[in-house]
Amino acid sequence: MLRHRAGRLVGATALTVLGLGSVATALPSTSGDVSRDLAAALTHKKASADEIRRLSSVARDSYNDFDRECATYTGSCTFGKVNDKKTVLLLGDSHAQMWLPAVIGAFGRQYAIDIHARYECPVASIAIRKLNGTIDAGCPTWRTSQISNAVQSKPNIIVLAENTFQVKDPQGVLIASSAWQAALEDTITRLLPSGARIVVLGDAPSFSQSPSACLSLNTNNVQQCTQTVSPSAPQGQVAAERAAALSTKVGFVDTGIWSCQNNKCPGLIGGRVVYFNGNHFTVSFVQYLNKPFTAAVTAALPKP
Repeated sequence: MLRHRAGRLVGATALTVLGLGSVATALPSTSGDVSRDLAAALTHKKASADEIRRLSSVARDSYNDFDRECATYTGSCTFGKVNDKKTVLLLGDSHAQMWLPAVIGAFGRQYAIDIHARYECPVASIAIRKLNGTIDAGCPTWRTSQISNAVQSKPNIIVLAENTFQVKDPQGVLIASSAWQAALEDTITRLLPSGARIVVLGDAPSFSQSPSACLSLNTNNVQQCTQTVSPSAPQGQVAAERAAALSTKVGFVDTGIWSCQNNKCPGLIGGRVVYFNGNHFTVSFVQYLNKPFTAAVTAALPKP
């Protein structure tokens, strides 16, 4: 697979790399364990001293700080078993960067992991308006190039991740679910000739306001910062992503089950701050999910 820079193996956990210390509670082994921690989080009232410390450091607990060389506009680099011929391609936007620690945890001991990400350039073959109101004219060309490279280099596994929260078309209109599904189906269909086993990471719930900022102001009553999502008025495209994966016969993982329960999304789970802004998980939370993530992605991968 094409590598834009020399790869490197990340041996330390992000908690150590980011200077956030050891974890406060046991790491979950299964999604059931996460569900247990979620239930506890929804009754949690006052932030602990360790949680307050984590909140004070949340700005350093982001994908930008996990590996600064990869957190660039076209961030491409290699992790894991870097010289191995078996490869995993992690492709997407900033949400691919967000999930990088978990992908390394899942596959890094057996595969070289290449991440290719371009901010605000979705995996789905669709034109969008960036948050600043501009259009990234280079996004379609970049996406097409990445698809072509994947077909030529034939990675063993492709993991797709993208932000879908309140994404608008170039005219400023929210993109319809049917349009997003068709656009993602187009990308997946063009990737299929690579022969890779493909899995889509469904987008987790996102919010207009940062839960971590709210928590910093409400440490004595953290439930003030629990967010509610409405199934009848979704603001992301997870249903379209699921449908696209189903129609193209690739894998799908619903990542939202790890951050919300009964449509309620707490800002602290298992002693970790969940979001460092409105739509990106912290590195600490992503690594907290390592075992459940590995199990879910492995189970979702199509049979070789």
